[in-house]
Amino acid sequence: MNTKQAKDILLLYRESVDDGDPQFRQALAHAQGDPELAQWLREQTSCYNAIRSKLRELEPPTDLSERIIRHRPIPFRRDWMQILKLAAAIIVSASITAVGFKLSERK
Repeated sequence: MNTKQAKDILLLYRESVDDGDPQFRQALAHAQGDPELAQWLREQTSCYNAIRSKLRELEPPTDLSERIIRHRPIPFRRDWMQILKLAAAIIVSASITAVGFKLSERK
């Protein structure tokens, strides 16, 4: 594993959450032998922890779930009149086709 590969893996690293993953273990071992990568990892982890703590301080609005559900588009509105018209058109077309075949068989 080279430094770039280790850095790509460690970009996703979360302290204590990913410690058991063999891929992260290998990248962390590589970082221990590379002082520049180790410094980058300390900065990355510090930044991640700062962002994480700020996000945990945020309180979502109490009515957020209701607003999401209320503004969620309905994928398909069933207009039963349109469905009935379509079904009638299909039945009429099938009937005309069947009558046409019967008349052509007689000749």
